[in-house]
Amino acid sequence: MDTPAPRPIRRLPFAAVPADRQLAAGLALLAGLEHQPRLALCWSEITPPALILGSSERLDDVNFEACAARGVRVYRRASGGGAVLTEASLALDVVIPPGDALDMDDVTASYQWLGETWALALHRLGIEARVVSVAEARADAQAVHPLLKRACFGGLSPYEVVAGPRKIVGLAQRRRRSGALLQAGIYLRWSSARTAELVTRTQADQVALTALLDGRVAGLNTVGRGDVDTAVVIQAVEATLTERWGLVTTDDKWTPAEIAAREEALARFQPLELR
Repeated sequence: MDTPAPRPIRRLPFAAVPADRQLAAGLALLAGLEHQPRLALCWSEITPPALILGSSERLDDVNFEACAARGVRVYRRASGGGAVLTEASLALDVVIPPGDALDMDDVTASYQWLGETWALALHRLGIEARVVSVAEARADAQAVHPLLKRACFGGLSPYEVVAGPRKIVGLAQRRRRSGALLQAGIYLRWSSARTAELVTRTQADQVALTALLDGRVAGLNTVGRGDVDTAVVIQAVEATLTERWGLVTTDDKWTPAEIAAREEALARFQPLELR
C-alpha cells in the first residue's frame, strides 16, 4: 500500500504523572478539539502506579487492604471494562476531529486503524503481533471466565492486539460532538499476580485469577527480546503512523483551553475508598 500524503499530528510533551492527571489529560485533549480541531497525541506513564477501575466495576471486588499495603491508589475512569494496574505500562491518547479520514461513525470500526498501527509497530520490534477480529472478540466475550472480567486485559475487544493467545495492547475510547478520544495501553512488564492480588478478596480467587491471566496477558519483556525501552516503543509507533497513515508528529504545547479543561477535569478523578 502506498504511503498517504504527509500531514501533521500534534504531539504533546511526554508525561510521567499521577493517575488523576493522566485521566484528566485525555479529557482535556478531547475538550480542546472544540477550540482547535486538529489531530493530536500524547504519551504518558502513570507514577506512582494506580489501579484504575472501569466505569461500572464494583468497589467490593477491590482488595483495598492490599492496595493500601502496596501504596496503590484506586481511581475510576469514564470508560467501561475491568481494572487496569498501571505499573510498568505505557499509555497513548489520540484525539480525532470530526470529518477526519480516521474518524469513523461506527464505534467498533474506529479502533481498527489504531490496532493495526500497534501490530505493525510491534512487528518492527520483532514481535509477532496481530489484531483481534470482531468475531474472535465476540466469541471470547461469551466464553471468558467471570473472574477475568475484573481485569481489563483479561478480555478481548475488537482490534486489540495479541501475541499468540496473549493480549499486549488494550484499547478504549470516548466520543463527543467535538471528536473522538482513542486510548491505547501496553505493559512493558506484566505481573498477573500483582493485578490479581488487587482485584480479588480471597486467596482462592487470587490464585485462580493469576493462573487465568498468565495464559491471556503478556508484557513486551516476555513476548520480545527482554526489556524494551519506552522510547523504542514510541519511536516504532510513530514511525508506523507516518509510514501507514502519513501522520508526521509535530511537537506542540498544551493550549490555554486544554490546560483549563485539564484542571477542571481533575476534580472528577478522586481516589476511591470502600465504604
